[in-house]
Amino acid sequence: MPRITRIAISFFAVSTAYWLYALIAVPLIEPTTSRRADADGMTGRAHAGGAIDQRIAALAELFPADSWVLKNPKILESDQFQLLMRDYRNRGDGRLELRPCAIIVTPEGPAETEQQRWQRAIVLEAPEGALLEFDRPLDLRRGDIGQIVGGQLQGRVTIRSQGESDGPEDDLLIVTRDIEMTRTNVFTPHAVDFRFGPHYGRGQELHIKL
Repeated sequence: MPRITRIAISFFAVSTAYWLYALIAVPLIEPTTSRRADADGMTGRAHAGGAIDQRIAALAELFPADSWVLKNPKILESDQFQLLMRDYRNRGDGRLELRPCAIIVTPEGPAETEQQRWQRAIVLEAPEGALLEFDRPLDLRRGDIGQIVGGQLQGRVTIRSQGESDGPEDDLLIVTRDIEMTRTNVFTPHAVDFRFGPHYGRGQELHIKL
């Protein structure tokens, strides 16, 4: 195998692992969500009606017109992280079901505007939902959700970003399924397809040890 090919494969494998780590592991280890109970018990920052409309309009830049995300989702957010869902179920034993589930990460950069950060957003989608496990039973009405200790992203999972350039040369797309998470591991036994700009590849079984 030519040396340049080996280097390219190594680069994209590491890139895939990095984006999965940034999207999944960091929120598990360092939850920074501002918690505040709303009328139905879901927690997150409260917004007036106009502010919510502005949020939905902003989401339209990242999702297709028929996406469930644009139809009055529930939103949990911090400065760099948004968790979106349509329905949730508190099992009462420290486990929370979300269906469906989407995560948006807006990384910060030097002297960036809000629009520039939004253009570089990384989006994770799990249409079949997620099951999150916490260190104690949840009390959503009081905003007591504890610390996340693990969970599963169920079914097909996609991770995508439009990159920093205006063209497709640094666009990212990762597709896999059924991701298992703990405090120390991110794992899937399934195929992982990835594309970065014009480059693409495929692997079987992904295991990130933190």
